[in-house]
Amino acid sequence: RITKEVEHAMNGLEGVDDILSVTQEGGYGMITVQFDIGFDTQQANLAVRQRMDEVRGTLPHVVNEVDRITIEELDPDDVPVMTLTLTDESQELHQLYSQARGYRDQIKQIYGISKVEIFGGETKHIKVKTDQDSIEETGIIPSSIIQKIRQDSTRFFITDEAEEGGQRKPLTVDGLARGQEDLEQLVVGSDQGEPVELQDIAEVVYEPQKTKSYTRFVTEDDRDQAIFMAISKTPETNVTQLTDSVQQVVDTTDLAAEVNVVRDDGVVAQESIFGLVGNLVVAIIIVASILFLFLGWKAALVASVAIPLTISSVFGVAYLTDQTINRIT
Repeated sequence: RITKEVEHAMNGLEGVDDILSVTQEGGYGMITVQFDIGFDTQQANLAVRQRMDEVRGTLPHVVNEVDRITIEELDPDDVPVMTLTLTDESQELHQLYSQARGYRDQIKQIYGISKVEIFGGETKHIKVKTDQDSIEETGIIPSSIIQKIRQDSTRFFITDEAEEGGQRKPLTVDGLARGQEDLEQLVVGSDQGEPVELQDIAEVVYEPQKTKSYTRFVTEDDRDQAIFMAISKTPETNVTQLTDSVQQVVDTTDLAAEVNVVRDDGVVAQESIFGLVGNLVVAIIIVASILFLFLGWKAALVASVAIPLTISSVFGVAYLTDQTINRIT
């Protein structure tokens, strides 16, 4: 019922080409609204959000809770055009992930790249495990610890349980710590006039985060844990030139990890273009041969000149108006 109501609401939007919906057991549903090619993406995004706000009042209360409804924009140009894998049996996953982040920053400097996403690996975080006895002895409450850390740092996590208000609940601070030692020496309060550092009431550790997903690069001989990097381009960028630039970085950068290209849409585009040109040449030869046999050499000559001239004019106008065939290929 909920999915149908949202479908009906979206059906009246301007520029909508198709609406697809999937409803699964467990209270999950996904509705995809496809707009006509060339329709303004910002206008489409705004229209969907406005219509969703209008229909919220007719939906059950539980659906309108926080994080129950998410709206995401999917652009065909955001689809990755190149995928790399990093593998190294001699490194831990968190070390490989750290190396991948540096490699990503290097690739993002290439003109025409919109984003580079990393999948797999492990990240390391600073975790603060509070000692309940020390907290009770000093009288420092967990909320004041969190506040002090927020003021002193820009990004880190506290994961532990602490007693506050008669309940045990996890303490989490999302923020970049300057370093483990600096965090240990952070003054979080005082006890009988003496400063209390974080290390006095808690254990500060730097360890890998719990692994939530695994990625592997499988070949005929090996099945290694790997990190995948998905590279997307901006709409106006030529896919072949972009992937060639990335390939040049791959070939010239000396990394401890082994880098493999598992997807390259630039190669696919080149093959499609070469195939198109080859088919056109064959078609022209066939047409010219038939015309020569039945109508003579003059008709064959006219067709042989007119066909490539017409096609060249089409591509010339497309080039002058910044139109590409990236989406076609």
